Amino acid sequence: MRLRDLLLNIFVAVMAIIIIAPIALVLVTSFSGADFIRFPPDGFSFKHYVAAAGQRMFIDAFGTSVVVALSSATLALILGGMAAVGITRYDFPGRDVIQGFLVSPLMIPALVLGITLLHFYSAMRISTGIGTIIGGHMIVTIPYAVRLLTASLVGIDRRLELAAMSMGASPLKAFIGVTLPNVTAGLLGAFTFAAIMSFDDIGLALFISSSRNPTLPVAIFTYLDQTYDPMIIAVSSVMILVSVLAVFILDRAVGVSRIIMNAQAK
Repeated sequence: MRLRDLLLNIFVAVMAIIIIAPIALVLVTSFSGADFIRFPPDGFSFKHYVAAAGQRMFIDAFGTSVVVALSSATLALILGGMAAVGITRYDFPGRDVIQGFLVSPLMIPALVLGITLLHFYSAMRISTGIGTIIGGHMIVTIPYAVRLLTASLVGIDRRLELAAMSMGASPLKAFIGVTLPNVTAGLLGAFTFAAIMSFDDIGLALFISSSRNPTLPVAIFTYLDQTYDPMIIAVSSVMILVSVLAVFILDRAVGVSRIIMNAQAK
C-alpha cells in the first residue's frame, strides 16, 4: 500500500470516528441507570425511555414531526419531480438558472431562512402551525428531490416511452408504466432524505412552529431550556434511531451507494 493510500485511509477512519463517536456516546448514555447524566453509564436500564414515553409533550411532538416530515417529503417529491421532468425533458432559455435556483436554499443558513419565513408569515398575517412548518420544510427538501430525480431521469432513454406510445399508450401512461419504475431508487432516495431533513430540522421549526404544535426537536430545545436530565438523552436517541432506521431501510431497498453514485454522475 502506498503512503498516500495509507494516509487517506487514516484520514477517513479519523473522520468516521469524529462523526460516529458523539452519536454512540448519546446512545450509550441513554441506557444509564443513573438519575443524572454521566459517562460511562451507571448500569443498564430502559427507565429513561419509559419516562419519556410518559411525557405527553414528547409524544405529541413526535407525532407532529412525523406528520410534518411525511407531508413535506411527499409535496417535495411531487413538486421536485415535476421540476426534474421539465429540466431533463425540455431545453428552454434559463434552464440552468432555474435548476440552480431550485437547489439554492441549501446554501442559505437555516436560521437565516427561519427568520425570513417568520417575517414573511407575519407580514402575510399567517398564524404559525403545522402548515407553516410544512411550507418552510418544503423549501429545504425540494432541492433534494430535484437533484436526485434529475440525476435519475437523465439516465433514462426517452425512446422507451416513445416505443410505449407507438403501441397505443398515452404519454401519461407511458411515463407511469415505463419511466417511473426505472427511477425507483431516485424516488425513494429523494423521499427518505427529504423526510429525514424535515424530521431533524430545528433551525426553521424554531421560528415557524407554534407552541401548540412544536416538532420534536423544538420540544427538546424547550425542555433543555428548563432542565437537563437523562430523559432528554433518551428522546434524542429516539430521533437518531429513527433517522438511522430510515437510511438502513433505504439501503436495503435500493442501496444508498447507488443513489449517491447517480447524483454524482449528474
